[in-house]
Amino acid sequence: MVRQSSNFRIEVVVCSELAESVSGIPAKELGVMSASLPGLVVTPTADAALQHFEQTYFTRKRMLLEREATNIEETYLRIIRLQLSLGRRDDARRTAKLLRQRRAGLGLPPEPRTERALATLFAGNEGF
Repeated sequence: MVRQSSNFRIEVVVCSELAESVSGIPAKELGVMSASLPGLVVTPTADAALQHFEQTYFTRKRMLLEREATNIEETYLRIIRLQLSLGRRDDARRTAKLLRQRRAGLGLPPEPRTERALATLFAGNEGF
């Protein structure tokens, strides 16, 4: 499993304190192996293993959320432009509100580029 971990985009994180009891491989040998196996991470302590997992997992999750939000924002902006071109300003305002709610629901702050685009689209329209 450890030798094939990089092929399957998984990561095996083990602390050297528990390496032998978990893997059956002495910590020193596992440490040497980790240099040539990108899917294997050996940390000095269990706390360091947990910290590595948290940083990796939450950083990746945040990146995915931000990428999803960017794609969603582009879609929402296209819908808003279409609604405005059809003279459906109230619908466009509701869609903008839904976009902001979606970002807030993902725990992401307003995107300045999107806010500028919305301000430009709704320029001169009260109630935005």
